[in-house]
Amino acid sequence: MKRPRIAITCGPNIDKLPPYLKALEAAGAEGVVFQVGSCTAEEILSQVDGILLPGGGDIDPTLCATYHHPKVYGIDRDRDLLEKDIILLAHAQMKPLLGICRGEQVMAWAMGGEIYQDVDDEAPPKNTAKGHKYFPNEDFSIIVHTVSIAPQSHLARILGTTEVDVNSIHHQCVASVKPPLSVVGTSPDGLIEAIEDPHHPWFIGVQWHPEWLDWRSPWKMLFEDFVKACS
Repeated sequence: MKRPRIAITCGPNIDKLPPYLKALEAAGAEGVVFQVGSCTAEEILSQVDGILLPGGGDIDPTLCATYHHPKVYGIDRDRDLLEKDIILLAHAQMKPLLGICRGEQVMAWAMGGEIYQDVDDEAPPKNTAKGHKYFPNEDFSIIVHTVSIAPQSHLARILGTTEVDVNSIHHQCVASVKPPLSVVGTSPDGLIEAIEDPHHPWFIGVQWHPEWLDWRSPWKMLFEDFVKACS
């Protein structure tokens, strides 16, 4: 059977992509990297069977907020706008899409939601350390907290459970979503950790990094189900 081709978008930091490519390959897909500026959203979607939006720098505050938070870093406005176009087009074309960390945040913003520019400073209770940033020698496989998954969600069906253990490598996160997106995963402190469109064949975003956890069975199932949908 022909392996599905799945686009992975990125800015200049192409060296951050091997874990995503490895996870897709293990699940039976071919990851195809598209750097910002190489193609339009229409050109990218015409060449692939699905989209994976990976992690990365922060969304440009001029696009998603009313002010520039001092902790915002790694802005790539061109990437933000390209990925927004990809999200809207993939949604309209019913193409499978998986957003990871920044990818989930861009999904929410692109479809009318709001973003916390910094979890500790903006998410309630404000100005309190939430424990979502964890960088011990960049060992991203370390479990930091649990996530509760909505029982009737696509994500719960895929993972076969309503509670998972996850890593946590972020300082921004989704503050709210608008239809057709729904919140389907939350951390113990109430932050949004997973979103999906329940009426789309496969349109899911997660705040954690499953590509670093793909040796654990739920994450193997996540990537395999995504690849199956792309097939």
